[in-house]
Amino acid sequence: MSTPSPENQSLADLIGARVEIWTVGGDDDHSDSGVLESVELPWVRLSQGNRLMVFSVYHIRLIKVLDRPRPESQGRTLLRPAGPPQGG
Repeated sequence: MSTPSPENQSLADLIGARVEIWTVGGDDDHSDSGVLESVELPWVRLSQGNRLMVFSVYHIRLIKVLDRPRPESQGRTLLRPAGPPQGG
């Protein structure tokens, strides 16, 4: 996937998050939940285990974030000095 433009950054930030997508079709709303795999406008890919769904952003009414993965950088933060204490 290419680098998202600034207006698409909000969707790109949700990749890897567990979301619920509400779509409008005819007279009713419908929702599906799963992990947001990718965004290549106008398409959004959502996976539910072995099931893959692709939505057009033009039919999406709401994307609700259910669970957001921790950023990788937080898991690699060192909370103590890396080397032995200096001085005496």
